Amino acid sequence: MKSFIKNICVLMCIIFICSPMLVKAEPTEVEQPLKIDSFVLNSNENERINATLKTSAPMEISFDYKISIITDISQNGAEVAHGRGKTGEDTIIDIDMSGINTYDNYRFKITVTYYVEDQKYIANSYSQRFEYTQESYADDLGGRDLTVDALARVLKINWSKYDSYWAQSVLVIIDVDGERVVEDVIPAGEGGYDYYYDEKTKQITVQLKQVLDGKLSKGLTDTIDIVKPADSKDFYIAMPEANKQYDSIWNIHYYNGEATKLRYETDSDRREYEFNGDGSFLLEMNENNEKLFITYTDAKNVVWEYDFITTIVDYAPTVKLLEEYNGTTVEGGSITIVGKVDDTSATIKVNGDEVKVDKKGTFSKTVNLQVGRNSIDIEATSIIGKSSRTSLTVYKAGAEDNVEDTSFISKYSTLIVSLSASIIMLVVLIVIVKKGGKKDEKEA
Repeated sequence: MKSFIKNICVLMCIIFICSPMLVKAEPTEVEQPLKIDSFVLNSNENERINATLKTSAPMEISFDYKISIITDISQNGAEVAHGRGKTGEDTIIDIDMSGINTYDNYRFKITVTYYVEDQKYIANSYSQRFEYTQESYADDLGGRDLTVDALARVLKINWSKYDSYWAQSVLVIIDVDGERVVEDVIPAGEGGYDYYYDEKTKQITVQLKQVLDGKLSKGLTDTIDIVKPADSKDFYIAMPEANKQYDSIWNIHYYNGEATKLRYETDSDRREYEFNGDGSFLLEMNENNEKLFITYTDAKNVVWEYDFITTIVDYAPTVKLLEEYNGTTVEGGSITIVGKVDDTSATIKVNGDEVKVDKKGTFSKTVNLQVGRNSIDIEATSIIGKSSRTSLTVYKAGAEDNVEDTSFISKYSTLIVSLSASIIMLVVLIVIVKKGGKKDEKEA
């Protein structure tokens, strides 16, 4: 059945290309004595196309011809035949297609060069578009290594140890979520290709075709699920949420294990696990740990890597204010608090409102004040929930009965008034006593 279908396809291709192909002369500023009338493809067998070129002129003209095969992408094309002919005679041309790859949109470009009265002329014409199926292929690559760097979002394609030493180049074709994003020819000697995908990518399909002597291989195709579907049978792991990645103990879940080996390395430890089915495991890191590298190979022979730079935060952030605000009295209706936190990933809240922290840990917040005493609370919370709090008291000047006077006189005013009253009463009493004494002396 397969052989029958193939023979039908070849027969249809021959019927198509053997139909006369109309040509259209390329316009030139100089009127051409020679006219290209037609270019007819007669047969297509054993990677060779037989064609007939018909030309005419008022007189007999000998000419040189060159046949190139072109596409809409490349107008230069590759030369596939050349020779000599005469107007008024059928010029039979044998075109070697053995180095031409399968493609659905080819055209032949016919270039005729001739002289009339020592003046050189060049006439160009084009055949109709046609498709060509190459019956022979180059050998495929012996293999390829695929690595997904899940954190950097890079698919690394490597063929360096699999390509033949005589290979010329590799055609890399990449589809992302069903859309063609890469179709690039890479020198085989480069040994690989890196594709950076974005965070929305769900699936990547990679096809590699080896190019040898102008022929393509049939290609090796791999489909990689970056985001695993609900019914996925692939082994994969789920890392802890971002806020848990700063803790000293990580709980890592795994799914669809079949004697799947996972390896991890930290600054102080190196281990290998073998998993079956679904489950989870705990990974403990010390406070000085700065590196965590996890890797495994799935059933499709794709290597997955997670390369973390970790910071185990086990303390509450510390806030340092750039001015001494506590206990101050201000005249305006607001005050701007400026500070710096030693953990740039911390969340800062001033009186419950979250404020932005820059890359250096600096933050600022303008707080509106009421007349009298104002309390300002600054809370700093690390990514794992460790918190520290700073409280300030700021006074706003205004009506005297509403402003708390922090001066010495204000603080001890009651005592001073009492003492003053006592002294006055004592003085008055002394005066009265003295006056009474003098009166008694006169009466005596």
